[in-house]
Amino acid sequence: MPISLHDVHQRWINRAFVEWGMNGIINSAEADLLWSGVGTTFNNFTGVHQGSVKEPDHFLRVDTDPDPRIVVESGWSESFTHLRSDKNLWLKGNPSVVLVILLKWSALSYNRIKGTVEVWRRDSTGNLVSSTMPIFPAPVPLPQNELIQFTKGDLFGPALLPGQAIGTLLELDLVKLRTFASEVIGKMGMRPA
Repeated sequence: MPISLHDVHQRWINRAFVEWGMNGIINSAEADLLWSGVGTTFNNFTGVHQGSVKEPDHFLRVDTDPDPRIVVESGWSESFTHLRSDKNLWLKGNPSVVLVILLKWSALSYNRIKGTVEVWRRDSTGNLVSSTMPIFPAPVPLPQNELIQFTKGDLFGPALLPGQAIGTLLELDLVKLRTFASEVIGKMGMRPA
């Protein structure tokens, strides 16, 4: 996969951090706790996944916790089976992980690229549930809100600062991801599906 498209989610998430701060959703002390990273190897898996080692494409955690809270995995369609296995590793093998975002990119005829996002989390009974949203082709008409939502409690876990509301919603806007990915795809000499 071309590196720039594979990593476009980094720009998307980092931009969301900026927006959360500018909009007063997170304060300076919370921003100091957040760690948005790549290239880190994790091995703190439990159960049947004990002994596994994984380096996510992107992760969010608080610096007081050695494990990620939110993970992003990105790949081309032929590697999507592996990404779904990775999702199971994260959500079934590490109780700290509360949300996994899978980005699937597919090369189509006529230099077009299709994209889909799957969002995985646990429901109140611990079962894995997902939602799927198209990146490309963009839905017509566009939904009013194309957001991946999670709470401060999801992101900060036990490191949530006193006085902060556990249920405060944080959002990743799919429209922003679509915009950033369109720019990258255009620079690749291709176009969104």
